[in-house]
Amino acid sequence: MRCKYTRDVDAGDQCDPALVTVKNGRRVIAAGTIVDAAVHALSRPAVDVRAGIAVPDDDECREACGMTPQQIAAAQKVIQKWYTPPTEEAEEDDDE
Repeated sequence: MRCKYTRDVDAGDQCDPALVTVKNGRRVIAAGTIVDAAVHALSRPAVDVRAGIAVPDDDECREACGMTPQQIAAAQKVIQKWYTPPTEEAEEDDDE
């Protein structure tokens, strides 16, 4: 079961060093990294897809995540919005 990360995510202490990249002093699994559960025992591809930080890279992951392509896209959109800094225009709207 494989997934492909769509954004940089923090790499925990237990993360396989082969997956870790250091960016701006942070240990991350970089966007674009493909993680295979058969190779990386602690990985959770289906969970990461459901969390919106990855997309399935094989049919096994697609089935295991239990989501339609539209639901996967919606999860990605939520995470993108969550991590996008607010604009000045959005901040002004919050004051009203």
